[in-house]
Amino acid sequence: MNRKTLVNFLETYNYKYSESEQTISVELEFNQMVFIEFQPDDQIKITDKLANTNFLTGRFEMPFKKAIRYTGILAAISPIVIIASYYLGLVLFLVFFWSGILIITLFFMLFFLIFYHTQLENFKTRIMNLSD
Repeated sequence: MNRKTLVNFLETYNYKYSESEQTISVELEFNQMVFIEFQPDDQIKITDKLANTNFLTGRFEMPFKKAIRYTGILAAISPIVIIASYYLGLVLFLVFFWSGILIITLFFMLFFLIFYHTQLENFKTRIMNLSD
């Protein structure tokens, strides 16, 4: 892939990007970063990162695959917290209230998992189609 072609593509579609010697960093919506590294053998390596203050991981910066694990762990712990609070004898209203909050949060996280994944894969596909 040609570096000029990629920069032209990014400017045509008004992506925010920055260039260094071997890497182009592209900022997608909602604090998702994509790094395109040019290898010496005319290959490219595409990596990603969710920057801090994103909707999925909050203040933590991490690659999208780690964010999937992070979200999965939170989704697995949430029912345990609900069941434990019920058996610890908390007021039934509080159990239902916190259960509702956790369910809404899980749906929110699932929505943004799908959003970030779709955005990342669409961007990668568009970049890969440039090299054809």
